[in-house]
Parts: sequence; structure tokens; C-alpha cells
Amino acid sequence: MIQHMKEFLLSQGYQFLPSNLPEILVYYRNHNNRMEVIHIMNPNDKIEITPQQALQIKNKILQLFNQRGYSNISILTLVFRGHLPWTRMLAQEDDCCWILDEQEQRLLIYENQKPCFYEIKEQLENLLQSEKEVQGLPDSLKSNQKVSSKKNIVLKYKNRKTKITDGITVLNILLFLACILTGDILYNFGAINAIRFFYFHEYYRIITAMFLHGDIQHLVGNMLMFFFLGEIVETKLGFLKYLTLYLVSGVCGGVLSMAYSTYLQTFTDSIGASGAIFGVIGALLWMVLKNKGKVESITLGKIMFLAIYSLYSGFISTNVDNAAHIGGFIAGFIIAAALYRKNIQPDQKEEKLHGNES
Repeated sequence: MIQHMKEFLLSQGYQFLPSNLPEILVYYRNHNNRMEVIHIMNPNDKIEITPQQALQIKNKILQLFNQRGYSNISILTLVFRGHLPWTRMLAQEDDCCWILDEQEQRLLIYENQKPCFYEIKEQLENLLQSEKEVQGLPDSLKSNQKVSSKKNIVLKYKNRKTKITDGITVLNILLFLACILTGDILYNFGAINAIRFFYFHEYYRIITAMFLHGDIQHLVGNMLMFFFLGEIVETKLGFLKYLTLYLVSGVCGGVLSMAYSTYLQTFTDSIGASGAIFGVIGALLWMVLKNKGKVESITLGKIMFLAIYSLYSGFISTNVDNAAHIGGFIAGFIIAAALYRKNIQPDQKEEKLHGNES
């Protein structure tokens, strides 16, 4: 059960904070500028932790995140082996402490407890129900069922971290299919150029143009890059900040595109998500710099190569709006600098959680 719990939390975007006590597990995620911490206690017969010590450990976790500059912190304590006699005492002292009864495969939340913790209650109950169903199977089927259940849990919750990226990708694909069916109608309505924007005051076009693509190569090239890079940035920023980054970068790319076309007196129509996507690249560059050269699998060398190669490809190609690329990239970098807050790095030695000695 504890192993499935670890996998579930990691699939939800939580990161592991090392401890010198194997009975104490701490997982955290910075979500929408709020630090959400799951404090798991899994005591055994050799280790006795009193309710007072448990509260001291929780306070130390709070102090650790406070020292790292976080003020909006929520901590949920999950206690395994709910039959222990002191769990009820702990729940009376701590108003955010839930009990996981492994014998009955159920979640116990006493009357004085907070009944919810950022939508995790229902997910935990589903996890426990899956465990309960596995226990009722014959031994010959348990192994395969456990593997299947574990995969289903990971797949079920993994995409919940990237609602904006997935939604924008699907929207772009659907609009492209609509363009195929309707000819030039959507292009005439949604493409942007300086004359329509500044002289006819059709300001909506700066948004609609971001969701239109001229051909399948244009769509696939943009969406592949966006789908993989956007997942990382959205996970780090959260839904609202990420959506703001995407839209504002796209708008800034469109403004610079129109300004440049006005300077050249070309006034050509422009469409595509490139400005917004280059904003995602710019944001990822800032995140890599803030995290000492690496964010997940993205290193400084990789993101620099991607940015330079993408800009260079635009300059040597025809019918590419390089001004939108540059405007979106600069905007994304600046917006990330304003909105992104570096997560605690669990692999740093000084940030390891140490248990209280008694």
C-alpha cells in the first residue's frame, strides 16, 4: 500500500523530500503559488512516535518551507496503521490529520478534522478501494491485478497536471480541422494584420490568430514542441499563471509582428501559435537558469540549443513570422521571471528533514 501511495503522489506532481527517518515521508508540490505538503507517518513496532513528537515533526516541516520563502503552506498528515492507540490522540491535537487503516482499507477522518485537502480525499478513497478489490481476488490473480491497477492509477492522474496544455493542443487541432471544412472563412475572420488591428479596431484578432494554422506541417511542428515543453512549464507554474504566460506571450508576439510589418509596409496576414510557444521556451529558459542549469530532463545546453535553432530556422525559412517568435520569447522570459518561484530542491543536503531526537 505504501508503495502505491508513493507512486500516486509522484504522478500528481509531488516531489519527495528526504528524511533520516524511514518512517517519516514528506511529499510536496508548489501549486498555484501554494505549497501543498503531504506528511506520511508509517511507524512500526520498533519505532515509537508520540503525538507530541509527531506535531514537532510537522512544525519542523512548516519551518523548513518558511525558511525557503514560502508563506502559503498547507500540510496534511497521513498516518498508516490506524489501529495504533495513539492515532486518535494525534487526530485530536492536529486538525489536518487523516488515518489510513490498512486492515480495513479505509480512510478515517474524525469529526474535528478538515474534510478536504485540495481534491485528494476522493483520490485516496479510490486508491484504497482498488487495494480492497485486489485483496478480494484469488492469489493467482493478485499479481496481474496489482500491476494493472497501478498502471491505471498513474494513467488516470498523470494528465490532470496539464489541463491547459492538453486543452490548447486539442483546440488547435479542432480549429485546423474546421478550417479544412470551411475553406478561408476562419482565416478571413481570425488572421491578424496591422491594418485590421489598428485602423479597423478588430482587436480580437490578436487572440484568434494564435489558434489558426496554415497547413498540417505548421500545426504539427507547433503542437509537438508545445505539447512536450508545455507540460513542464505548466507543472511548474500552475494552471492560471501558465495560461497567463501563454496568452500574454502570444499577444506580445502579435504586437511585435504587426509593428515590424508596419515598418516594412508589408501588412501581410499572420496566423499561428508560434509567438505563444516561443513564450513557453523563454519561460523554460528562465526556469532552467533559476534551478542552476536543469529542470527535469531539460538542461541549459538543451534549451539554449532549442531556442537558437528554432530562431535560426525561422530566419532561413520563407513565410515565417520571426518578429512574433522574438516577441513571444522575450515576453515569456520576462513573465516567468515575474511569476515563477523556484521549488525546493530535495536533493540538496541542507534541505533534508531531520527527525527530532528524544
